[in-house]
Amino acid sequence: MSDWSHGYDVSTEYSYGFYREMGPDWLDLCAWIGGFDPPRRQGSFRYLDLGCGQGFGLCLLAAANPKAEFVGIDFQPEHIAHGQGLAEAAGLSNVRFIQADFLDLAADWPADLGTFEYVVLHGILSWVSPSLRDAVTTCLSHGTASGGLVYVSYNAHPGCLSTIPLQHLSQLIRKSSDKQGAAAVEASISLLDRLSAAGAPVFQVLPALKARVEALKGRDKNYLAHEYLTESWRPFWHSEVAGRFRRAELDYVGSATMADNLTTEFLPPALHQAVTEQESAELRQDLQDLIINQAFRRDIYCRGATARGTRNSASKDTLPVYLAASVDRASTLSFATSFGQVSFDPAIFTPTIDALRNGAKSLAELFRLPNATPWQPRHILLLLLHANVLAPEAAEPGDIKIAQRLNAVIARAATENAPYEYLAAARLGSAIQANASDLALLRNWMESAGGISQSLPPAFLTDTLPRWQQLGVVE
Repeated sequence: MSDWSHGYDVSTEYSYGFYREMGPDWLDLCAWIGGFDPPRRQGSFRYLDLGCGQGFGLCLLAAANPKAEFVGIDFQPEHIAHGQGLAEAAGLSNVRFIQADFLDLAADWPADLGTFEYVVLHGILSWVSPSLRDAVTTCLSHGTASGGLVYVSYNAHPGCLSTIPLQHLSQLIRKSSDKQGAAAVEASISLLDRLSAAGAPVFQVLPALKARVEALKGRDKNYLAHEYLTESWRPFWHSEVAGRFRRAELDYVGSATMADNLTTEFLPPALHQAVTEQESAELRQDLQDLIINQAFRRDIYCRGATARGTRNSASKDTLPVYLAASVDRASTLSFATSFGQVSFDPAIFTPTIDALRNGAKSLAELFRLPNATPWQPRHILLLLLHANVLAPEAAEPGDIKIAQRLNAVIARAATENAPYEYLAAARLGSAIQANASDLALLRNWMESAGGISQSLPPAFLTDTLPRWQQLGVVE
């Protein structure tokens, strides 16, 4: 590895993903659910992405929040070039990209960067060297505004224990053979398959190792390389991260994984009591993770966290939510959470779906819907948000024309083999997922100037397109 990479694998470029949990309005909602008031803001705010990768997600947020200022920092020049190119193609003037090393930023934080209401780190903490982790903490200290929220994702204990052998073998294979990048991880998967077939006892001690190996087969090669080939890869306990972030005057306020804020409520009574009787908040989190075998966390921290209701802030009960996905009203809706698989039969979710068919409704209105099931209305709504069936409206919805301009670039590039799978949604201040087929149909529709092309399937015109128009994807 070259010195400039700090042991991070740079043999391939990072993937082109988007994570709704990094959206400012999603972070606000999760902080509120966690019992804290989010930052007081309207459409104008500053947002920093430390380790922005390809910049695709940052461009989506910038297009959906045109009054806000977005800054993305990454150390790989290819990533910065891609983000800048996408922003220029879409005419985005509220996002900029900076190629920089965290060590340099920690030593000399540029005055023109200032502070931000939102700072996010995705795919950083578990994958960089100890010196860079320390530098990230210093950067957070420099760059987080008073009252600002920080999002951080990381591999977690104890769920990642079963992944350690795979990561270790992948590193050794890379160092001792000509297999580089994803080829080293694939060789490790193949070797573990042989050990499993031969009855190696480790698979009895770590049964999740086999499941992990199977899950990785066929995964994107860039993902494999970036996930497992960094020299300093390691999982963390929540308490370790909380202790580190306290040095930057940041307090934990909740999880950006919506369902994780409900975990304790869904534990069996004896386990619920074992968690809630602990006096230490960090011990409660670690114990909860131990119980559910947590493998990945998305934590939210705040500088100067304020308990909900202690200042004069608007209630999130008035927050409008939209129907974000098409749902089969005749089938069971099943989705994964950290505490297990959840299944909703139609009687549980159809009143909410029906209420939202003609547009957004506030959480308070949805709470009051008739409910003939044992489920609490609060649990139903938060879990439907978690399942990506619902989406919260932005504090100040953006300009649909700006979102549509980026979406036209995305649709055109996707049909020319760019690996894009998301579209900006101005009314959400965020983005939604779109498959390759729908992106091709969107390009067709846009290039026909919104006309009704005979080649467009009825389902796109009667379901997908009207929903996208409600969400502010297109006019």
